[in-house]
Amino acid sequence: NSYRDFQITNSGSVDLLISELNFNEAQFSTTNSAPITINPGNSINLSVKFAPTIKGNYSKTLQIRSNDAASPFSTVTLQAIGFAVNEIH
Repeated sequence: NSYRDFQITNSGSVDLLISELNFNEAQFSTTNSAPITINPGNSINLSVKFAPTIKGNYSKTLQIRSNDAASPFSTVTLQAIGFAVNEIH
């Protein structure tokens, strides 16, 4: 398992409400849970966990739904490589 942190910043003038965090693959998850409120000018760290069940390359997405009038749906592409448990690289 490995983790990667991503920063989400509210550069607007009103609270940003993240209402959904959806991964299109079970190998990716987060310890953060919606709803999340980010005050204007502030940021949060979103910790994404990668836990592959089989060896291979993964290119999946995270969809973020919020109250942002300009971009109510944002998509983040997640790429990772899963190795076998006893493999050394």
